[in-house]
Amino acid sequence: MAATSSSIRLQRCIVSPAGRHSASLIFLHGSGDSGQGLRTWIKQVLNQELTFQHIKIIYPTAPPSSAVFHWSFRTLEIKCH
Repeated sequence: MAATSSSIRLQRCIVSPAGRHSASLIFLHGSGDSGQGLRTWIKQVLNQELTFQHIKIIYPTAPPSSAVFHWSFRTLEIKCH
């Protein structure tokens, strides 16, 4: 069943542009993290907030999901449920 925009509302952090908004940049976090966690990490790496004059930056947080990791000597297989 496909999700519609009315059924799922993602949490997100948004950094508004300083000037007129003409573009958006969306960062996607890794497994086990959040949009806020990614934003904090980028701020620590750059030693400042990532901002642009005309670009809105969006850090969405994906809904939690389970994943099972199966290890073998030949391959790493990831199965998502």
